[in-house]
Amino acid sequence: MKKQVGSFRYALKGILNCIINEGHFRFDLVMAAYVIFFGLRFYHLSKIEWLITILTIAIVLLCEAFNTAIEGICDRMTTEYDRKIKYIKDTSAGAVLISAVMAVAVGFIIFFDLNVLKDIYLYFTSHILSLIILICSAVLAIAFMAISPKKKEKTYEQE
Repeated sequence: MKKQVGSFRYALKGILNCIINEGHFRFDLVMAAYVIFFGLRFYHLSKIEWLITILTIAIVLLCEAFNTAIEGICDRMTTEYDRKIKYIKDTSAGAVLISAVMAVAVGFIIFFDLNVLKDIYLYFTSHILSLIILICSAVLAIAFMAISPKKKEKTYEQE
């Protein structure tokens, strides 16, 4: 039992590491929070739509975490430019991009409803306090996404 608790603790530390050190991971978390908020508040999603939404969010976060791990391994292997390492890192980043494009497509299919978008607009224009809270949350979200606790060492040329 102690070993399982330790493994769980290490996994949580890994997630926290992604949150603290990876701007894209923070961006994905913020987008997920807004999707869930608007889904709960304004949409009447079916169980299947919620399942697809949650799985899509999880896939994007998983791709980001794997990309972070792969880049970390590559950076530990060499500090000099290596075109094979670049290929690996680019491929890993490509997987993240595929998941993000898929998430946008899924979001569009599930959430693009002109009637609901009109209702959202009418709600926030008639509930000014809610609009102010939404704007404040957006400012906090931007600050959360922009935090950068430590500078990462660059090991490869930017191309």
